[in-house]
Amino acid sequence: MKALGVAPAGLVILLTSVACTSTPASGATGGDSRAKPSAPISFDIPASSQDRMRSGDEYTVAFLVSPTCRACKDSTFQHSWKEIVAGIRKQASADAATVGIVGVSAAWSIDSGISFLSRFEGLDEIDVGSNWLNLGFEEFAVEDFPSRPSIPQVVVVRRTRRIDNDGFTVEKKQLMHRSIGVSEIARWADAGAPVH
Repeated sequence: MKALGVAPAGLVILLTSVACTSTPASGATGGDSRAKPSAPISFDIPASSQDRMRSGDEYTVAFLVSPTCRACKDSTFQHSWKEIVAGIRKQASADAATVGIVGVSAAWSIDSGISFLSRFEGLDEIDVGSNWLNLGFEEFAVEDFPSRPSIPQVVVVRRTRRIDNDGFTVEKKQLMHRSIGVSEIARWADAGAPVH
């Protein structure tokens, strides 16, 4: 990857080499079947995500919810979420860390999971589908940071990421905080969502 610079709409990244395989057009014989882009491929990165495109520490805040969970629809939880995001952003800023906000929905239906997560402001990424078996639940509640299977749940992980011209690596992941259930989440949010 090679960064071209910052444009008013966001950072543009140019992929310097792209090798796509494709089926040759009907009637084509022999030759190279790889698709060749006619122009460089670039992506606009939203201004809200540009800060994440650098090496260093990131506070990843994952909230595990479900559109069928009554507690997840509770207005207290919705209000707490805004306080948590603000509190985490303040602490990350003091540590010169970036923040990534991840919504993980235990929904079988991708459409209902996306619809439910759209109620929450400030998401950088989402993981939807496969109910409790989706990759977000696997990472934040089963494999990397095991907990009891319960929602709503908020998990804060500190990741150390290295980004360079060859790609990126995550060198370290550390669980900073976990709150489970509306009451516990609300108490933590009211206290400023401390992670230290």
